[in-house]
Amino acid sequence: EWSARFGIPTTHVLDGKRPTMGYDGLLYFGNKMADQIENPGFNVKLAAHARLPYKKSWYSEDPFKYIKAAGENTCRK
Repeated sequence: EWSARFGIPTTHVLDGKRPTMGYDGLLYFGNKMADQIENPGFNVKLAAHARLPYKKSWYSEDPFKYIKAAGENTCRK
């Protein structure tokens, strides 16, 4: 769902009417992904009109600012 909002072609695989396991499932999944890559119109339109939950300022922040080094005390007294 979120990757589709970025414009990345996606598909669902857990469909009760279609094979999802074994050789037939692999062929079905491959064909479905090939179709999505050939025709990404839905994902392109969704990406153009979807608001992402992240603020622009969050991309400039350090992604590891809440991760402490090993042995570092995280408790405040």
